[in-house]
Amino acid sequence: MPKQVGNAMAMKNSLRSKEFITILNKQGDSISYFETLNIESYWANDIIENGEGYSTIPTNIKQGCFTQAATDNSDFTQENASQHITNTVLYQYPSSGTSVNRVFEMKKGGKRRRSVQVPAEPLLHILGDSRHPDMPKYFADVKVNDFIVQTITDEREMSRNKNLIWGISRHIALNYFNFENQHIPGWSGFYSLLTSNISAPTILGNCRAVPFSPTSKDVVFTVLVSIKQMMNKIGQYPSIVSCDEAVYSIAKEVQWMSDGLDDVVI
Repeated sequence: MPKQVGNAMAMKNSLRSKEFITILNKQGDSISYFETLNIESYWANDIIENGEGYSTIPTNIKQGCFTQAATDNSDFTQENASQHITNTVLYQYPSSGTSVNRVFEMKKGGKRRRSVQVPAEPLLHILGDSRHPDMPKYFADVKVNDFIVQTITDEREMSRNKNLIWGISRHIALNYFNFENQHIPGWSGFYSLLTSNISAPTILGNCRAVPFSPTSKDVVFTVLVSIKQMMNKIGQYPSIVSCDEAVYSIAKEVQWMSDGLDDVVI
């Protein structure tokens, strides 16, 4: 069941402990440790054999939904050394759409593989010197009035009132009614009780990681090109990428040096 698979995956990714997964498996709350390795290897090999390299779209990403990308450095400590990779994810709000790739399923009785042979994917090399960036095309028609918004709206006024009610209620509950425990829930719980329209969880797709740190322009260039290719496959223009300040400074310089990334919003 999904519960047994999810528990094992979560424990392996969080604690990396075979013993904990074995305990859960004996209690019937997860699959075995070897089944976990088998599934992870199957998924990884399926992505690698897809043949699209770093531009392989995650299977749960849908076409026709607004999609954004985020990339950052990931550190995996291995004894006395750290392994740095550049990880990218695509995320989109759940809505109607069709999946881009097939959803693969493991077939029982198939070959069991608990190792992954990762082929060496070449990095894209960026050439040229930094140039002064041109004004992006999507800024050409933006006027000053487009940035002027109404500061106080009915929705914001209602939110302010709810925040005020929540704060006063929390204060009164403990100080005037002598409750031993707080009966008013926290901010998130309070709003969940007042909200009838609960949105579905955001869809998150893990892309193929680049086995290098994003301190190199070639690595960042490869990531930006891959993200643009994935966005183009699902029919979205321009591409929107989020990153931290360290990656952002390199990404902007790479964008200025390249003529093919003008429609990437960083």
